[in-house]
Amino acid sequence: MAIPTLTMIPSGYKAGKLYSVLPTNGDGDFTTTRSTTATRLNKSGLIETVLSNVPRLDYSYGSCPSLLIELPKTNNIRYSENTTASSDWTDPLNEWSSTLNTQISPSGELSADTMSLSASRSASLIRVQNMNLVAGTYAVSFWIKDIGGNMTGGTVDLGDVGGGDTTPSLSTVGSDWIRVKRIITLTSTQTRTDIQINFSGTSGQVSIWGLQIELGTTETSYIPTNGSTVTRARDIVINGGDLNSLDVVEGTLFLDLFNFDNGVQSIISISDGTETNKIQLLFEPLLSRVRTFSTGGVLYHSNLDFNQRNKIAITFKNNEYKTFVNGVLEDTDTSATVPTGMDRLNFASRSGGFLPFEGQVYDTRVYDAALSNEELIQLTTI
Repeated sequence: MAIPTLTMIPSGYKAGKLYSVLPTNGDGDFTTTRSTTATRLNKSGLIETVLSNVPRLDYSYGSCPSLLIELPKTNNIRYSENTTASSDWTDPLNEWSSTLNTQISPSGELSADTMSLSASRSASLIRVQNMNLVAGTYAVSFWIKDIGGNMTGGTVDLGDVGGGDTTPSLSTVGSDWIRVKRIITLTSTQTRTDIQINFSGTSGQVSIWGLQIELGTTETSYIPTNGSTVTRARDIVINGGDLNSLDVVEGTLFLDLFNFDNGVQSIISISDGTETNKIQLLFEPLLSRVRTFSTGGVLYHSNLDFNQRNKIAITFKNNEYKTFVNGVLEDTDTSATVPTGMDRLNFASRSGGFLPFEGQVYDTRVYDAALSNEELIQLTTI
């Protein structure tokens, strides 16, 4: 198989820069920006904060890191960790007591609270309030673990107590942390969320940490808050490669990624920065497909499952384009030409500012040859 002219496998980085593996002289390095801090899951399995503009190498999906790219999101909870903040964390049935910073949290710090049920009940409510959630779809998530050995499940309910969606959000909870995730749609403005905890006995202790409520259909990386809502800025990863690695007569673009189903379109592109010379992949989660656009109006697509790892390759030469997804030839086109002067790879549109990609990226390569079908099957098979 040919050697790529550009390869990005997430490894080396610094603030503002993600290093390419090839070329080795730095010409293939990506520019990375993010105007706020953000969190990632590190190699030890702990949630840690990284500084602004630092790319996030994340270990959420295995022992090898992936590049985490996310859109702007706001955590609408004012106190994501402090369950003793009585103005926001309340006890509607007067049955709970909380002790601050008594448990090792998913960040590896002594920053999670112990919550003890004082009444003889098998289920009880914890209420978080002072929010302003307008009508829409929200992702609700938090980490929870059983301390007393009596918890068997729990539910998350946005809205009135006893109303809304009360399907259990988890089946069992043990002594290890687990992140509970729910998607709930509000038809009117709400100011609170209720967390119902179910126990196998009539008492128990739990620890809840990292409560997050964000607009959208996908829970994202943790956004800590302490007294006010917090917005994490968008990750921007653009300008990888140069004329030597991308301006080719024929070629192959290969992507190994976990593309999030965030409900909006996103793009990965190679181009010269103009509409005239580009090859771009348009991800459309609502239609479960990816389409490729290039010079001459080439357009083809394949069924694509989101929220999972996919390996995608596009080969291109004059009047012969092919799309391979997860080891299968999905489509061909025989009327497209190859753009000239391409000098940048963006995890976004050709300008870098439009329809940014959101997901985890494991491997990105550009070859200066249209690989054979046999090579493409080998390269893209999961």
